Amino acid sequence: QVSQGSSTLEHGGYHFIAWSSMQCKLQRLVDVLLWLAHCPRQQEGSKTEEIDLETPEKIDLEICSLSGQVSKVRLSAAATVTELQAEIQAVMNVPRQSQKLLVGSRTLDLRASRLSDLELKQGDVITVVALVSLAPLAANFYFEFHSSRIRQRNLRFRDFPLIFKLGGSIPEKTLKFEVWHKFDHDEESFDAESFACAWSRAWSAARAEHSDRFWREAADIDAAFHVDPLMAGQFALPQVHNLTELVVDILLPNLDAKIVRMLVDSGGELQRVAIHVNLLFDGYRIEEYDVTFVPSD
Repeated sequence: QVSQGSSTLEHGGYHFIAWSSMQCKLQRLVDVLLWLAHCPRQQEGSKTEEIDLETPEKIDLEICSLSGQVSKVRLSAAATVTELQAEIQAVMNVPRQSQKLLVGSRTLDLRASRLSDLELKQGDVITVVALVSLAPLAANFYFEFHSSRIRQRNLRFRDFPLIFKLGGSIPEKTLKFEVWHKFDHDEESFDAESFACAWSRAWSAARAEHSDRFWREAADIDAAFHVDPLMAGQFALPQVHNLTELVVDILLPNLDAKIVRMLVDSGGELQRVAIHVNLLFDGYRIEEYDVTFVPSD
């Protein structure tokens, strides 16, 4: 028998508690609290670790050149190798395609995708070596090589060429070649293919050893040779920064002459050439020529 409004149930002289809806809700709340009490607690600092995973940490690197220039860069640890090279180009003015990067004696593999692939550590010092290669020949090109004798007003050896002019089109396979002496000049046309092939081989030309350079600083030129400043090994180095002397072998058309050295700037553009000229009665001579290069694309 249950009394109306009562929360107890009487049966056989015993009283039983009747669960109301409120009591059921309270019991469910207790169950939830007990479950939470027995759950593993979140370790202290775990929230910070999750944030670090979402926002990669930074890596600080020191960039230095062989000339002693030093800069510091900070990159995301998830950055790409291309981003590293872009930073180096910005602070060192060395184009990405001309960069060789060293950490100690280890050369970094720039074919890698991510910075993490290079196994760099916080504070590593990266040495930047600027590789210089000859700029590609334009599809339509024009050169003029002027003997430095013109600049120095020294017109001895009049039978040696004073000016070479080369203009051509690689798509049309044409090459116009002019040789100017003091009193006359010759002009002929050739197939440009062999000249273009020789030029492309010079892209990977070796650098001249210091002891074998044709161009030198004024202080390094032997005073005994000042009577003949046109002699190979005594050419005065132009006042242009970051010049590199390349050893090449490019035959000039229809003439017993060839380009044997090229002086190029950091962008691979020609500044000077040394041409080995061999004439039947006057012997051979290596002459310095100033360069005018006008791509006509």
